[in-house]
Amino acid sequence: MKFRTNPDRCKDMSQQKESEPSKTCASFDLVIAGGGASGVIAALVACDEGLSGKSIAIIEKEEILLRKVRASGNGRCNLANMGSILTRYHGRHPQFVRGVFSRVTTEALLGYFRSIGLATISDEEGRVYPRSMQAESVVLTLTRALNERNITVHTE
Repeated sequence: MKFRTNPDRCKDMSQQKESEPSKTCASFDLVIAGGGASGVIAALVACDEGLSGKSIAIIEKEEILLRKVRASGNGRCNLANMGSILTRYHGRHPQFVRGVFSRVTTEALLGYFRSIGLATISDEEGRVYPRSMQAESVVLTLTRALNERNITVHTE
């Protein structure tokens, strides 16, 4: 994984002569804005589901990836809930939420975590955590998966 690029490199290409070697910014087949849990998993799934061998980059405005994951669940990172959350959702768009959860099940999510090497456990209330009960385990597993797939990461 490549961290910290030099933004000056990409500022003004208009002064570059055609005969000079290219000093342009890198080009990627897919760029994902945001290095939170959704962005990181989107990059991993894209690589696994059809963009394997293509260049994928995540751009993150913070200095580190997965900042909120590190703090979630009081540092334990609640990954999912085994019970139905649809009965607890009272927002304005219940049909949308129902549609999302019918396509992405808790079992599928936990299967994906297992496939990248993250062991999980659930408590008596159905909350699912990394087996270590440490959010950092999630961060390390996701970061390792990015490295294994050669996904480029640009941070602030």
